[in-house]
Amino acid sequence: MRILIAAIIIWIGMSLSSHSKIPESKRSQKAEARFAAPLEAALKKKGLELGNPIFLRITKTQSHKNKQDKLEAFVENGDGDFDLFKT
Repeated sequence: MRILIAAIIIWIGMSLSSHSKIPESKRSQKAEARFAAPLEAALKKKGLELGNPIFLRITKTQSHKNKQDKLEAFVENGDGDFDLFKT
């Protein structure tokens, strides 16, 4: 889950970088160097591209017995629809 969150944060930063300049740090540069290539490869497998708009959906349940908290990442495809990329 941590890797997914880190990858999504990098992805958001890269997506927004075309619209505005986001401050960089050594830590963010290290994370980008580590995760950018695998993230781009995973997107290509699903016919998606790095830099496309994204939609994040976070759901949390109230029940402690039946925990089904989720973070879902959707990526815009070539048709303008959003496809589920990762859960």
